[in-house]
Amino acid sequence: MKKLFRNLIYIFIVLEAAGQNVSPDIIDKDQDDIVTQQKIKNYKENNDQCQVLSEEMKEMREFKDKTTEQLNNMEQSLQDLISRVLNPCTADPCGPNSECRNAGGVATCSCLHGGSPPHCIVNGNWAAWGTWGRCQSNCKKTRTRSCSDPAPANGGAGCSGPGTEDNGCHGGPCEDAQCLAPYSTISDAWRKAVYTPAGAEPCNYDYNEYCDRDMRDGWYRFVEPAGVSLPIKPPPLNPYNNYCTVCQAYGSAWIKERRQPAQGEGVIPITYCWALGTDTCYGETPGQAVQCDGFYLYHLTGYNHCNTAFCVLG
Repeated sequence: MKKLFRNLIYIFIVLEAAGQNVSPDIIDKDQDDIVTQQKIKNYKENNDQCQVLSEEMKEMREFKDKTTEQLNNMEQSLQDLISRVLNPCTADPCGPNSECRNAGGVATCSCLHGGSPPHCIVNGNWAAWGTWGRCQSNCKKTRTRSCSDPAPANGGAGCSGPGTEDNGCHGGPCEDAQCLAPYSTISDAWRKAVYTPAGAEPCNYDYNEYCDRDMRDGWYRFVEPAGVSLPIKPPPLNPYNNYCTVCQAYGSAWIKERRQPAQGEGVIPITYCWALGTDTCYGETPGQAVQCDGFYLYHLTGYNHCNTAFCVLG
């Protein structure tokens, strides 16, 4: 029926064209264009439907993968739960210092170091040392440790070695007498030592201001922002004649013995080497030093040369 209807339409178009002097070839061409356009339309509709179906399939695959992963996790969790429920050793029925074995669903206990479960022998072990106590009048401080990691039990052996330890201390009643005597404090920021080949930068050289030539003999303590201790190594050589070799001074002192006094050592003699230009020990002056409770004291005297000073390390 559809074919007959389509043919009748075609005949009608031909007759109409004949009445209008239209060539049948043009009509055939128009008919082909209509068919082609319909095919293109059908193709686009089918392609759109395929894209929608592809997106739906993609979502279904993602849902399947996610569901499969969740099921696998649930299965593993269930297996772990069953294993814990069925394993008689899960509840640790044997007590400390023992071993539990699953023998066909029955817990079998044995002691690691002798004895009978649940009363196995436990050997003692030292816990960590405690903090040091205060310095006492005998110039010693003490710290302790306990045999509790674990503590011995059921006839187990105790810990070997001492539970108390003493050490010499320096401070409080055992402070060196020199640390308790009067001293002067120096905090000049320009004294801060900078160990670079170019020296201290920027260099605010002042021949008369930054100079210790007229320093009064005595005991001194350095504090920030100057620093806290004198250098124990020579400064870099100064071939460029930089006026600020280490700090804001042309020449500076360092301890020739290359060490600071130790705690509890008391007052020790030291020698100050004065570095000038390319000579790391142009001159020497005697001195003394002592380590007090948390700081150093130095016996200083000026060097008869300007611009020289005691540069200090932070």
